[in-house]
Amino acid sequence: MNWCPRWWAHPEAISRLYALWRAWETLRVSDPQTGMSIWWRDHLDPHLAALAAEYGPFSRCSPGKHTEPRPLPVEPAPPEVLAQLPDADGL
Repeated sequence: MNWCPRWWAHPEAISRLYALWRAWETLRVSDPQTGMSIWWRDHLDPHLAALAAEYGPFSRCSPGKHTEPRPLPVEPAPPEVLAQLPDADGL
């Protein structure tokens, strides 16, 4: 399993772990009988698999080594493309 000791330095990890926490809190309150099982099956297992996957955010790390994530190359979208988005007025 790929893991990074500096998990907090990976933006995707922060987002996924925050989503996991929110799902946990929702299920803990709304379904105290089976919520934990649902959380493991539907939330933790898929997110943990994605984080530790062969090409996941921790793929270049190991328990004893952190490698800084590299952002994907991007070009700014043309304004006419952004204007088509439903919430374009907030851009």
